[in-house]
Amino acid sequence: MKRLTLALLIILLLGIAACKRETVPPSVYDKYDHYLDKSKPIAFGDDRDIQLFVSDELQADIMDILAPSLTRKVQLSILEQYFYLQPVSGDKIKEFENYKNLIYCGTLDGGDKVSRHIRSTLKQDILDRVKASGAEMVMASNVSVRDQLLLYLVASDAQALQQLASSRKDQVFEKLLERYALRQGYQSYTNAVIDNKLFRSLPYTIQIPQLFDIYSNNPEGNFMSFVYKPRTTQRDLPDKFVSIYYEAMPQNKVNREWLLEKRKELLADHFPGDQILEDKIEYDYFQIGGYDALRLRGAWINSGISGGVGGAFQTYAFWHAPSQTAFVVDNIVYFPAGDKLPVLLELEQISASLRVK
Repeated sequence: MKRLTLALLIILLLGIAACKRETVPPSVYDKYDHYLDKSKPIAFGDDRDIQLFVSDELQADIMDILAPSLTRKVQLSILEQYFYLQPVSGDKIKEFENYKNLIYCGTLDGGDKVSRHIRSTLKQDILDRVKASGAEMVMASNVSVRDQLLLYLVASDAQALQQLASSRKDQVFEKLLERYALRQGYQSYTNAVIDNKLFRSLPYTIQIPQLFDIYSNNPEGNFMSFVYKPRTTQRDLPDKFVSIYYEAMPQNKVNREWLLEKRKELLADHFPGDQILEDKIEYDYFQIGGYDALRLRGAWINSGISGGVGGAFQTYAFWHAPSQTAFVVDNIVYFPAGDKLPVLLELEQISASLRVK
């Protein structure tokens, strides 16, 4: 009897375990879930549109200060603009309160509608801080809608407001760009990710959405690449590539010359015919996934394909001192029908999930 009971218990436990395995959801990457407030309605507006609220008297001056920073461009296959700044009358504050990117500029002594709105909206301790310091930048998220960034530039008077805008214009850009990138990352990870077992024998892991397929897997060459190709013959969706390469490097040799030559070498080995347009490249230093990297961005072309094709790319390289290894993460976009910058921001967020073991 005891043996029968034990056997039934084992069968029951195995059955429960099997059910659990069957009901376990696919792997998810939830890094981006926190920035949305899903209890609120959907935000209006394009990710790149910014509504600027400021008094009519100060509108021209504030626009002259903020616009060069917020509407900056990056050289890809063509110059592409990050954001579009739209001055809006204070009469329309209510009309735009559910939009994604809002900047309010006002003063403590102003009688205009924007300044009055700011004073009625911000908490008293923040207004007291403005009185004490003379000027403050305040940020709020998801106030009216689930995906929203509000930036307040508040000062004691008009002169202090202009000084505040001048000193914080680049920080305003960085906050808006950070939010823009989060939106792109969130969209990427609405789908499950490829199982980390794929990277079991590699010195890194990376969270690749399951919509991507393996494009190239070359263990001997320390190279792996993933591709997303739309399941349609129309060109209203982009082709997207994420590639990872690593090599032993006892001392840090990652610099502009090394990165450019290494990318050319990887193209020759894995993307035959692709060429970098060296008159359309830019370098900068960039932190990605917690690693201080050198970034190369620009345009590519493949004239060997009938009619010639091209697009944009970005490549990140960093030296990992503990393992004495150099890593290169490369992103390629082919999208004749649209802007490449939003796609590169999406691929940047995927690339930022790389972790060195």
